[in-house]
Amino acid sequence: MIHKPGKPPNEASSYRPISLTPVLSKLWERIVLERLSPCLEINYVIPDHQYGFRKHHSTIEQVHRVYSTIRQCLEQKEYCSAAFLDVQQAFDRVWHRGLLCKIKKILPHSYYLLMSSYLCDRTFQVKLRDARSSLHLSSGVPQGSVLGPVLYNIFTSDLPQSPKVAVATFADDAAFLACSRDPKQASTLLQSQLNITHDWLTKWRIKASAPKSHHITFALRLETCPSVNLGRDKLPQSTCVKYLGFYLDRRMTWKDHIKNKRNEINFRFKNLLWLLGRQSALSLSNKLRTPEVDYEDDNLYMCHIDPAPFQLVERTSLLKVHSLFSTLGVSRAYVTAIGRLIGVVALKELRKAIEDVNSGVLTLATRPEPPTTPMPTVIKVQGTEPAPPTDSETAALTTSEKGDGTKK
Repeated sequence: MIHKPGKPPNEASSYRPISLTPVLSKLWERIVLERLSPCLEINYVIPDHQYGFRKHHSTIEQVHRVYSTIRQCLEQKEYCSAAFLDVQQAFDRVWHRGLLCKIKKILPHSYYLLMSSYLCDRTFQVKLRDARSSLHLSSGVPQGSVLGPVLYNIFTSDLPQSPKVAVATFADDAAFLACSRDPKQASTLLQSQLNITHDWLTKWRIKASAPKSHHITFALRLETCPSVNLGRDKLPQSTCVKYLGFYLDRRMTWKDHIKNKRNEINFRFKNLLWLLGRQSALSLSNKLRTPEVDYEDDNLYMCHIDPAPFQLVERTSLLKVHSLFSTLGVSRAYVTAIGRLIGVVALKELRKAIEDVNSGVLTLATRPEPPTTPMPTVIKVQGTEPAPPTDSETAALTTSEKGDGTKK
């Protein structure tokens, strides 16, 4: 179970189950996928508006497709009424019997037998300390598997589409866009698409969250398109929506997108300011070091951390390096002592040290300062200067010099 970022940790829905299939299972899935992909392409099973989990299809291309549709409406001075749906637990709600029914109609019978054996009689278990759960699965494709995304695309391949509505799907992210010069007509076209979509979701046991979905009007004018409903729930209207990592505002000025991206960059830069700032005493070579050897030491709690990536030295907390690991996505760090490389410490050992400190099992020990030898006292011995001659000595010296000159 992997915790979803930004979700409360005390709720079961905040965790994503990941299936760790055996190596033989992954090998079998890849073999089946190599034979399944040509059948899907020849029979045009996956619709053109589905860009998720397909070769030569990316999020940027899908966003560009949506942007082109909106931009064309704005250039023609039309209103674009758009709905962005949020599908709840998309991979976990793939109905097995419904998926096998679609496979039986689309693909040869041999694939139906294979997928039936692959999906049926699956169990899922969660272990928390000594407690264990047991659940027989009748829906959902294994997340983290090779065939899971392809099976989801097959399951959603028959999503209905109205004639005058543009549909853009990327896995479980769906967007519907209707353009017209009349804002009421644009919402009417969009509402017809949402009606048939809601009936299709109900038929195949897929649930979309109306409160988390968005309805937005793209236009250069101030008038807004009338609101639309998904079933009995009204979609909330907004002036900016996030789709595949891009923020689309009402006039498509990209102002909100640039603002949010600048805030993200500033946040990351502030987290690394103590590392990359001008006041950092580290050299460029230290900042670019990468680990090359593994290191396991029982004396991890004596290590102190320096603000250099992948380097552990003195006078920095364990928590600060753990945040650095999370930001940069690294799993190891250098361990040095007084400029000498001791080895490399793993992230799991660092986490264990932090857990032990937080639980009070032990406290962080302070590395003793290296013994410093006092500098020897240097005594400078100066010679004694002779005293100046007195007047009598000067006169005697002069007389003797004159006498010597007479003799000569």
